[in-house]
Amino acid sequence: TLAIPHVHFGVKAMYLDGEWEAAGISFRRAVEVEPTYAEGHRFLAIWVALQGEASAAVDHFRTAVRHEPEMPIYRNGLADALMAARQYDEAIAELRHGLARDPMYWAARARLLRCLERQGRFEEAVAERLLDPRADGPGFQRAWQQGGNGAYLDARAAEVRQLLERTAAQVTQSRGENAADLFNPPELALALLHAELGEWDAAREWEERACARQPWRRQWFTSHPDLVRP
Repeated sequence: TLAIPHVHFGVKAMYLDGEWEAAGISFRRAVEVEPTYAEGHRFLAIWVALQGEASAAVDHFRTAVRHEPEMPIYRNGLADALMAARQYDEAIAELRHGLARDPMYWAARARLLRCLERQGRFEEAVAERLLDPRADGPGFQRAWQQGGNGAYLDARAAEVRQLLERTAAQVTQSRGENAADLFNPPELALALLHAELGEWDAAREWEERACARQPWRRQWFTSHPDLVRP
């Protein structure tokens, strides 16, 4: 009769066991038991997005935000779903709303940068980078001032290359998955970075590597809109 255990059952099924149907049943049960439980709607949103139901994901994230409007994590999730639906302006608004409450929520600021970059709003992207000590704001500012949008994109490509090298090294040297890897598979991050560079064969190689031992993980790749080859 409590929502929280159903969310935990769903998390185990989805992230540890690859039992997609069981996960969906648990998450749906959580929001049936407690319709105002934001965390239940958040995980149900993630699950339906992985089933290709982008509109339903947006709806459930909106419900989570409505019940927990001051929690940036829910706005960040909603922004992710809106990005998948290519609704960048609204995603940007949600991310700015969340960052106003937690300026050091780096995941939200990184997502905001991707939104701004995809819309060609590089001056705003530079301003956001200057607020994040990890985002090389001064370097991107110099590049943009000296070479405009093209120079910014070149700097971003170089940044992606560095991320690829660092993340691939971590995966290669790792002795096993940690808790963070279970929720955010590094192979998926690597595939997305290669896709951003247009290196689709390399992206597919990381997908195959991730799915070699756990075939059920393919859902994470095939459902991601940024891994749909143009």
